[in-house]
Amino acid sequence: EDVKAARAAVDQAQLELERTTVEAPFDAHILRRDVNVGSQISPNDSITRLVGTETYWVSIELPLSKMRWVTVGDEERAKRAGSEVRVRNRGAWPEGVYRTGSLFRRVGALDEGTRMVRLLASIPDPLAREEPNRDKPPLVIGEFVEATIQGRQLEDVVRLDREYVRKNDTVWTMQDGELQINDVEIVLQNAKHAYISSGLEDGAQVVTTNISTVVEGADLKRNDDDEQASSQSEEGNDP
Repeated sequence: EDVKAARAAVDQAQLELERTTVEAPFDAHILRRDVNVGSQISPNDSITRLVGTETYWVSIELPLSKMRWVTVGDEERAKRAGSEVRVRNRGAWPEGVYRTGSLFRRVGALDEGTRMVRLLASIPDPLAREEPNRDKPPLVIGEFVEATIQGRQLEDVVRLDREYVRKNDTVWTMQDGELQINDVEIVLQNAKHAYISSGLEDGAQVVTTNISTVVEGADLKRNDDDEQASSQSEEGNDP
């Protein structure tokens, strides 16, 4: 009887083994393998770590003050598209090469360390296996990338290089050969430009050189060889 029971148990185990398969419910890339051939596992054991290859998420931190200029997509109902995001690895990728995705989620709380809003951008086909991404570099889990978010369009603003915005949000201009100090209202700044909604007229002659003594009404002379910058009213869309 013991032999028959043992043989029945072996047959049952063999049948269960034949019926056993391990499948991922999505196309995946294997990051880690926790078992080998011959390992014994239980239902709660980890056997591998997988990451889906359909999309990768990129974590982005943004100041709370700039949230009004971007749109986070409606992930559940897909009724609202998120702002376009371009990511690139400045140190490893060729100049001008980037991957494109969109903002799809905002993490509920501010980051405790930086006090900034954390956003997630979804980048499709991260491993560049499909057209038209085959000639682009793949994303690597854990790498640091530079992200550029396409902001909402700004209207009725003057875009000026940030270096020409002086102390206390002022801009120096030349009017009738004299220095004028303009108090300006800046609605948005990025690494290169300030977007000014008031205090600077279209076509104003902006002083681009540094002046040792700044006095309202001081005489100025335009040097045509050292061309002064003139601001240009335009619509901005690159916060």
